[in-house]
Amino acid sequence: LRPLPFLKDTPGLRMDMALFYENIRRMDYAIGELMTTVGTLGLAGNTLVIFTTDHGIAFPRAKATLYDPGIHTALLMRWPEGFQGGRSLPALVSNVDLFATLMDLVHEPLSAECNGRSFLNVLRGESAEARRMVFAEKNTSPKDIKRCVRTSRYKYIRNYTEGPQLELPFDIEISATRRDMGDDHLALRPAVELYNLADDPWEKANVAGQPAYSDIESDLDNKLKEILEETQDPLLRGAIQRPKEEAEIVARLWRPDSVQQKTANEAELHRALERL
Repeated sequence: LRPLPFLKDTPGLRMDMALFYENIRRMDYAIGELMTTVGTLGLAGNTLVIFTTDHGIAFPRAKATLYDPGIHTALLMRWPEGFQGGRSLPALVSNVDLFATLMDLVHEPLSAECNGRSFLNVLRGESAEARRMVFAEKNTSPKDIKRCVRTSRYKYIRNYTEGPQLELPFDIEISATRRDMGDDHLALRPAVELYNLADDPWEKANVAGQPAYSDIESDLDNKLKEILEETQDPLLRGAIQRPKEEAEIVARLWRPDSVQQKTANEAELHRALERL
């Protein structure tokens, strides 16, 4: 198994990676069955197949973060009669661009309220670039509100709440990887993070505040502010109000008996994997 380069290689990580790869194997088989059916029906040539995800892998420094392993999601598209396959395209695109691209494909106008941009020209080989930067945000936890912009070289993250460097989702908190990773991630998160992705692709060295990067930091900060104003981000009006049901749901999920049961289930999965 390949260790994840942004995490320490531990027995727990390797065990979780084995489960992860097994899920990929099962998914690959299921997608193969679907594609076989499309071909059997004679629809393979004119059927646009899209495979994508909502976030990166469920490991620390990935899911529920704005680091690349969290926001770099899978996007595979197949349409033999629409564009050439067998290519990996480096262009920056966002999830919101997918709808705009589909509208472009069917020649329908895009609402002015849509933030997405069509990347059909990239798929057809007419351009190498769709966007100069992408925007990402996290709102799922009231204690970890953040926004970022990413260019082909730099990542700028602004954290709007205090807390630990990583706030782990529940499924990661009870994992074997978390068991072995220590507590370095509980250090206080900085207000601003800036990463030179060309030299530091795993975003380990925060260069925010360094004189050599002051112009880049200022430029990306201004671009982030422009996006927040353009989209009327509620952060501009202060703290985001949380749904009243949220506290009840969180309390129910984190009840001692609920946590104990989920942890026991996770342990049983790993025991089964060890037996295999």
